[in-house]
Amino acid sequence: MENITVFQRPILESPTLVAAFRGWPDAGEVATSAVRYTRDKLGAELFAELSPEEFYVFTELRPQTMIGENTWERNIRWPANRFYFWKGKTDSPDLILLMGTEPHLKWATYIDSILGLAESFSVARVISLGGTLDAVPHTRDPLISGSSADPDLRDSIMSLSVRPSGYQGPTSIHSALLDACNRRGLANASLWGHGPLYLQSAFNPHVCFAL
Repeated sequence: MENITVFQRPILESPTLVAAFRGWPDAGEVATSAVRYTRDKLGAELFAELSPEEFYVFTELRPQTMIGENTWERNIRWPANRFYFWKGKTDSPDLILLMGTEPHLKWATYIDSILGLAESFSVARVISLGGTLDAVPHTRDPLISGSSADPDLRDSIMSLSVRPSGYQGPTSIHSALLDACNRRGLANASLWGHGPLYLQSAFNPHVCFAL
């Protein structure tokens, strides 16, 4: 699998891949926070990571310098794309959780790397989570919209009162990922939490919880 380092190879049965990406498609940090919460709640384990070198302009998304245990030491934190796994119990499916960062470059190669890993684990479906800003008030129940070309997944998300997305315009890595899934015959869906436009710079736990 190009650009991916696998630390361990868990035995998973037709897992579901749930992905969220930092950056433009993560308004209010609702998507990455939802996946992070799920990871921590389930105790999902890190098993693979995608190398950032090919996909980011580091003068635009600068790596972060962190102080180590020794205050004389400095560590660099690079833009991360990490994969975690969780073995399902009873009727719950096995999960692969991807906490990523939307790339600047080589979207097709980036997606091929992700789906190469997904296919190597016989992933049954891909669910992407996103966050967007909208003309919605914070005083009402959060709006969740979605899309899917798969009839079964579409029925499932409709049963959760998820509205169809009517968005048209500049796209995110989500749309490119799901388009690639369609071309590979891999079931997929996208769910988006809508936060108020007037809360652009704040983390939105209400929408995160709904997502």
